[in-house]
Amino acid sequence: MQQAGIHVSWELSAEEWLVLEAILKRCPIDVLVSDAVEAWHRARTTPRLARYFMPGWRGIPEVPAGAPRQPARPQRHLRPVAGQSPEDRGIF
Repeated sequence: MQQAGIHVSWELSAEEWLVLEAILKRCPIDVLVSDAVEAWHRARTTPRLARYFMPGWRGIPEVPAGAPRQPARPQRHLRPVAGQSPEDRGIF
């Protein structure tokens, strides 16, 4: 998730770690990251805890091994800040 630009705290309760383990057994990591990227962009405020993504992950149906998957969507570009162009910020 960090490679996708999502930086959150992974401080979870023991029960939450068990739930996450069950999710990981039925869903590949790239599917979870793709879902997290979409949820990150839809969020009204920046999520700070991995717990934010867990309700969505619980709703993802099991992905059979070897099943074709859609690639992760590209990240959105950052907007310039107060008169700076994207080139000034090193985005392009």
